[in-house]
Amino acid sequence: MQDIHLASASERLSSSLPLLVGISSNALSIIQLAKENFGNEVYPISRCLIERIITFYYIQYCSDSEFQNYMDYSHQKTFRKLSGLIKINEKEFSIEYQRKIDLNDFPELKNAVEKFTSKKSKKIITRWSNTSLEQKLSVIDLSNKINIYPLMIALQAIYDDGSEALHGTIYGCLFHFGAFEPGVSYKKRSDMCDQHRKNLTMIFFIFCCLLSELNIYIAKNCSLTDILKLAESTYDQIKHTMNLCSMKS
Repeated sequence: MQDIHLASASERLSSSLPLLVGISSNALSIIQLAKENFGNEVYPISRCLIERIITFYYIQYCSDSEFQNYMDYSHQKTFRKLSGLIKINEKEFSIEYQRKIDLNDFPELKNAVEKFTSKKSKKIITRWSNTSLEQKLSVIDLSNKINIYPLMIALQAIYDDGSEALHGTIYGCLFHFGAFEPGVSYKKRSDMCDQHRKNLTMIFFIFCCLLSELNIYIAKNCSLTDILKLAESTYDQIKHTMNLCSMKS
């Protein structure tokens, strides 16, 4: 059961500003990569963009304990980076910050570090939430404030391929050319280029929907009337285009 929301909506929205900066940076990076025909490289950043948008919405409506985990994780992560050790067989490499920090001098940081340290194994907990993306979408959907269908489409059409590209599978290196589609055999370079353009068109269309809805959400919650009118007009044009494409297909 979700906790009572003690954190104010304005606090959560203001805490999300770094996410909005990251989302903007992702979108600009995708445009630049697409212009230079780096189709495969678009997917990992698209995966990042999708997850950031979901996280943005999720921390507006999740439980207070989950929201606090989100904030505490980043604080303790900075401390963790001050030292580290990796061992592979007989080889090891360590990093150690020159200035020693006594956690007892920083009670809030100490609590955050303890929160993300396993009580049994004493190993570092490397994620701020154990909630899956689908579960996060469920919380977002229950708010009745966001249309989650574009996010569902993005997860199905883009996110998994972005993960494959990150993980370095053969599929992840070649899928954007349609290399593993059953019964497909490209004989000309132009055929692969056509597939590349189709992929990018799909990605751009989905993100137009996602970012337009995000603009509308922010404009409504920040009382930005002029931007809200522009965002709603843009999204209406996108939906009109989508309906035309559906009729043609």
